[in-house]
Amino acid sequence: MRSETVAGGSDQPRAEWIHPVEQVRYRVSLKRILAPTDLTMDSRKALDYAIAVAERFKAQVTLLHVYVAPDPEGFSREICTRTV
Repeated sequence: MRSETVAGGSDQPRAEWIHPVEQVRYRVSLKRILAPTDLTMDSRKALDYAIAVAERFKAQVTLLHVYVAPDPEGFSREICTRTV
C-alpha cells in the first residue's frame, strides 16, 4: 500500500488499484463472454477487458456489432427527390 492524500484532505492510506479480475474470491466459471461493440475507442477498452477476463477463465469471446441498415423506401425516396 502507498500513502496518499485522499480527496478531502484525509491522510489515510489508499489501497493500490488492483485489476478487478484479480479480486475474484469466489469460484466462478465462465465459458462464453459476449462483447458488444459500436466500434468506438470506449468499446475497444471494453473488448480488451473482456479478452483479459476470457484469458483468466479460458473462456470464448464473441464480438457483436449490430448495424442498422437504412430504410430502403426512405433511401429510394431521397434519390428520387434529388435534383440534378
